[in-house]
Amino acid sequence: MTTGYDESATARWVAEPSKRAGRSEFERDRARVLHSAGLRRLAAKTQVVTAGSADFPRTRLTHSLECAQIGRELGREIGCDPDLVDAACLAHDIGHSPFGHNGESALNELAAIAGGFEGNAQSLRLLTRLEPKVAGAGLNLTRATLDATLKYPWFSISLGGRPPLTSPRPGGPIPPDPSWEGRPPGIPPILGENLPPQTPLAPLGGEEPAGTPGKFGVYAEDAEVFAWIRAGAPAGRPCLEAQVMDWADDVAYSVHDLEDGLHAGLITFKNLNSLAERAVVSQTTATTYCGDDVSVAELTEVLDSLLALDIWPASYDGGPETAAALKNLTSELIGRFCIAAQQATLAAHPAAVPSAAVPSAAVPSAAVPSAAVPSAAVPSAAVPSAAHPAVAANDHPADPVFLSSSSGATNPQGHLTRYAANLIVPRQQRLECALLKGITAHYVMTRAGVVEAQARERELLAELAFAIERGAPRTLDPLLRPSWNAAETDAARRRVVIDQVASLTDTSAIAWHHRLCAPGAP
Repeated sequence: MTTGYDESATARWVAEPSKRAGRSEFERDRARVLHSAGLRRLAAKTQVVTAGSADFPRTRLTHSLECAQIGRELGREIGCDPDLVDAACLAHDIGHSPFGHNGESALNELAAIAGGFEGNAQSLRLLTRLEPKVAGAGLNLTRATLDATLKYPWFSISLGGRPPLTSPRPGGPIPPDPSWEGRPPGIPPILGENLPPQTPLAPLGGEEPAGTPGKFGVYAEDAEVFAWIRAGAPAGRPCLEAQVMDWADDVAYSVHDLEDGLHAGLITFKNLNSLAERAVVSQTTATTYCGDDVSVAELTEVLDSLLALDIWPASYDGGPETAAALKNLTSELIGRFCIAAQQATLAAHPAAVPSAAVPSAAVPSAAVPSAAVPSAAVPSAAVPSAAHPAVAANDHPADPVFLSSSSGATNPQGHLTRYAANLIVPRQQRLECALLKGITAHYVMTRAGVVEAQARERELLAELAFAIERGAPRTLDPLLRPSWNAAETDAARRRVVIDQVASLTDTSAIAWHHRLCAPGAP
C-alpha cells in the first residue's frame, strides 16, 4: 500500500492482473502518461509562441515537464505522493488542442451541439477513453491520479454539457451533483463560494479563453467514469494533489512565459521599470485575471514590491552573464511561489508536518520567510476577496469525507493527502503570479499580427473539422473509426470529429488541412 493512500485511491476502472513487485501504483501511472502518444504530441502544440517558430520558447510538452518537476517537489514537501502529483502534472494539458487556447475556443464553437469543448475535459476523455492502453479504459490510471488531474471537477453549464439524471450504468442512475445547478461559470463550490474565479474570461489568452461559458472538467458522455473517480469526494472540490498540480501549472507558465518574453525581446526590463508601463500591466491583470474586489491600486503596490526584490537583472542582452541572471530570476520566483504555499499549508496543519518538509536554511533569497506567511491564507482555487480573505483548510471538521480513511486523512507519518487539506497560497503570492501573467498578456499576447494569425488558425480548424466530417470515417484515424461507426446521433458524430481535430499538433493540423481542404482535395 502506498503511504497515505488506501485501496480505493489505488483502484483502477478496469481491474488488472498483478504486476511485478517493486513499483508503486502511482509509479506505474506516471510511466503510462510519460510513454503516451498524447504527451508526445504536446511537443508540437503551442504554449504561447507558435510551436516551431523558434527554438527557445516553451511548447506544451516542455511546459508539462517543468510543471511536473515543480509539482512533484511541492507535493512531496507537504506529504503527497510525488509520483502521483508528477503524473497529474504531466497529464494536465494532454487533451489540449492545436494552437493553444485559441484552438480551444475554435473547437468549443464547433462542439456546441455536443456540449462544447474544453481542454481539461478533453484531457480526462483522453486518459480514460482515447489513449490506447487498456480496452475501454484509456490508460486505466488509478482513481487518485485521475482525480488529481481534475482542476475543475464539474460539468459544463452549457446546453448538452450535463448528463441526464438517469444512466444505463449497472449501478443505477448517476445521482445529481449539487454543483451542476445555478453556479456562476468557473467557480467551484466549497472553495469558491464567495470568491472570484482564479482566471475569469480572458480575451488575451489567459487560463479561460474568451467565448466559453466557463471552465469545466468533464463532458456529459464521460459521466460514468467521472462518478467513479469522484466517489466519496466533496462536490466540486479538487483534491489536494489537484490543487498542487494547479498551482504548479500557474507557477510554471507565469514564470516561464515571462522568461520566454524577455528572451525574445518582447518584454524588457526598461519597460518594467517604467511607472506608466506598470500601471498598464496592473490594469491588464485586474481586467484579465482578477475579480472586481482586487483593485488596480493593490496590484500596482504588489507589482512595485515584487520588482523591488534584488533578484531582477538590470538588463538582458542574451550574453552569458545576463542569460545566467535571467535563469536565476526564474529559479528565485519559482522558489518564492512554492515555498510560500508550502509554509502556509503546513502552518495550517502543524501536527501533519512531515519531517522532510521543514524548510531548510537554504531558502532562496526571494522566498517568503515563515514569519511573513499570513494566518489567513488562500486555497489554491481562487484569488482572495477583500471581504473573504481566506477559506481555512479545516473549514469542514465534521465532514465525514474528511474523517474517513478513504478520503486520505493524514496518516501516522503526518502526510497530507487527498481531502485532508487544501493547498493554501498567500494572497501576496497569488497576486504576484497573476501580475506575471499580466506582463505576458500585455507585451506578448497583444503584439502586432497576433489577432490576424489567431483568426486564421480558427478558420483553419473549422474548415478542417467540416472536411473530416464530410469524409468520415475514411478521413478519421483508424483509432477513431469504430467510435464514428457506433455513434447514433449528429452530436455523437461531431464529438468524434472534435476528438480527431483535438488530437492533432499545430503542424499536423496544417498538413491535414492542406490534404483535405486544398483545391482538388478528395
